[in-house]
Amino acid sequence: MSDRAALAAHFTPAQVAADLAQHSPTDVWAQRVCLGNTGRPSQHRPETELSSGELTCRFLIPTDACPLGLWVRGHHHLPELTTSTVVVTGNRAPSPKAVERSTAFATAVAEAGHTVAASLAYGVDATAHGGAHLIGRPTLVVLLRGLDQAHPHNHGPLRNAITENGGAALSLYRPGTVTSGATLQASAALLAALSRAVILIKALDHAQGLRTAEAAVDLKRTLLAVPSYSGVRSGGNTRLRLEAHSGLSTITGGAHDGGMAASEDLLWDADDKGMQMVPRFRRIGVTAGWLGFLGLVLWTDSDAIWVLYAGALCLLGEIMYWAWDRRRLVEARIVPGEADGPARLRLRRVGGQTTECDPHHVARVLLIHDNVHDLARLRLRLHGRQLLFGRPGRPPALTTWRHACPKAEVSDRAAQWGMPGVPD
Repeated sequence: MSDRAALAAHFTPAQVAADLAQHSPTDVWAQRVCLGNTGRPSQHRPETELSSGELTCRFLIPTDACPLGLWVRGHHHLPELTTSTVVVTGNRAPSPKAVERSTAFATAVAEAGHTVAASLAYGVDATAHGGAHLIGRPTLVVLLRGLDQAHPHNHGPLRNAITENGGAALSLYRPGTVTSGATLQASAALLAALSRAVILIKALDHAQGLRTAEAAVDLKRTLLAVPSYSGVRSGGNTRLRLEAHSGLSTITGGAHDGGMAASEDLLWDADDKGMQMVPRFRRIGVTAGWLGFLGLVLWTDSDAIWVLYAGALCLLGEIMYWAWDRRRLVEARIVPGEADGPARLRLRRVGGQTTECDPHHVARVLLIHDNVHDLARLRLRLHGRQLLFGRPGRPPALTTWRHACPKAEVSDRAAQWGMPGVPD
């Protein structure tokens, strides 16, 4: 076992798996010491290093198929915890909505009888552990460094709470190993390998959570990329859902059905989807009241006529705006085609009318950002010069539209008017 631990300290499983299939760990370690160019393996004392490391945690070989081994705290609970594991991961600086989703998913997974697994990272991962602990279920944590310290350091109490309450902490690296790019990548692959499914709440492109999701795809694990459209913080979800087509799913059942159901890719979602009839009638009433008051004050044969004209123009303007507003888009999403055909772009208008078109027929997508509020307006031009407008909504990532409509010119800009809410 000491030779396996020594191999794990200096080599990745892929580097020694072929040799271990033909030779014993002792022979492979001896060969590597002889062939080592850096001198580091020759300075390593397997028995001493293993004894020192096991003062903090245990080195285990989970299965014969595992070429190296794992450093574990809470090893007595490991067989039960790894029977049915679901990873919940995402951004370190999530939005309030992402935190809410993380708690909800972790709680649902734990209630369904699965083990929630995650790293100790800030944000979604730490929240996932908390969500499972709320209902008294143990969790599994994979550290990105040796188990002698937590990463991040402030989450040492969380690591201790996990192992003291029936959970377990795992690492590929012996105590004393610090975090590096190599440990991040390998730990993401370990999380994916331990899981039956990976839930990606919201992840930046190229973030640690996305590495876990990509490793899950490579290992043929089920990936659940939660639909999200709130800017660049969900760019990783967007790329996976639109390129790999492996995350178009959401949890739909409990312990009995535990399955996944196909979902759709939301590209645009207006903050207000209603007809706005009450504000419009209120505005007409206030305007009519002021014009009536002016008419009474200025009531002469020569002065009253312009008040009537102004009232008629105001009413005509409201009718025209209402007719235009009913045709504005409140939702745009990519939906699967019929009979496994190509994906379609589904557009829903204020009046409830729904149409579908080929995403390749979109010529231009323009997002106009409000100067004051965190909102944007959508302009969508289809081939044939048809121009569609969208109600104000949260600005999505441009990559969302670029992947969904590959032939479209996608851009954004700030509104030219200084006043918030003024049509640009």
